[in-house]
Amino acid sequence: MKNIKCKCGNNKYPSSNQCQQCYIIYKQTNRKRYYCSCGKEITRKTANYGKNRCVKCSGKISQIKNRKGKHINCLCCNQKFYRKKSDFINRKNNFCSYTCYWQTMKSTLFYNGKSSSGYIHGDGNTPYSLKFNNKLKEQIRKRDDYRCQNKDCKCTQKQNGRKLDVHHIDYNKENLHPNNLISLCKSCHVRTNGNRDYWYSYFTYVLEYN
Repeated sequence: MKNIKCKCGNNKYPSSNQCQQCYIIYKQTNRKRYYCSCGKEITRKTANYGKNRCVKCSGKISQIKNRKGKHINCLCCNQKFYRKKSDFINRKNNFCSYTCYWQTMKSTLFYNGKSSSGYIHGDGNTPYSLKFNNKLKEQIRKRDDYRCQNKDCKCTQKQNGRKLDVHHIDYNKENLHPNNLISLCKSCHVRTNGNRDYWYSYFTYVLEYN
């Protein structure tokens, strides 16, 4: 009669001289092991097809090869850190963390007042005249046929999703002459905050030849 018992006393594993438990122990202790240069154990497939590197090490090497950015100093703490090339467009990315960014924003007038690129005269917070009321605004909207007067936009008040804004062409809040007021949608009104000389001449021309 064939011996169906393993050395440990359990039944033998099919087509083997050992039981299942002994077979697993044997495979674990006698199999060939592969290691990455960092000391981490890797599989046979990773060793053969992954150039003997674990996932973490291969990722690090590929990142170093593909880096196109550079190391810069944080504008707040002066600590050196790496920044991608695409991040240089936004000035916020010149800080190593949001903590440094907000700390600078609170402690200095970094983007405010005369330090700002959009600074003109500092009178932006002055209140509007009391005569610049809803009745006057509605008259201007009606005159403009409830349509944005930017020729590149021409959207209606319904398309705007709210009442059209009434813009002061010469940016003087006290000048309430109808020839100085024009109807604009929200997005076009926001655009008029920059490049003021262009928008002044553009809307003056629009009202003259409308």
